[in-house]
Amino acid sequence: MNKYVEAIGRITKESGEVISNALKTIESRVHKVDLSFIDVDPKGYTLNEFIEELSPIWRDLSKEDKFKTAKEVAGNYQIVRFFALMEGLNK
Repeated sequence: MNKYVEAIGRITKESGEVISNALKTIESRVHKVDLSFIDVDPKGYTLNEFIEELSPIWRDLSKEDKFKTAKEVAGNYQIVRFFALMEGLNK
């Protein structure tokens, strides 16, 4: 989880507390989303398992699919942090 906080923090410059709260929100949503449009089924995954499966796929997604995935997984309030996480891990 620390590498996720660091990946987001490098981009957003937010505190660990803000980022940790964002990750909790994202984790609670992961199990409820339909990502069949990118051939990922996150139901039953931990946040770490989900990120590990999504990460290699992320770099090849279109901008539209990245946005749709981020909105589904993170919601409107955490979308920037989710993008920061995925982009930060894929550098």
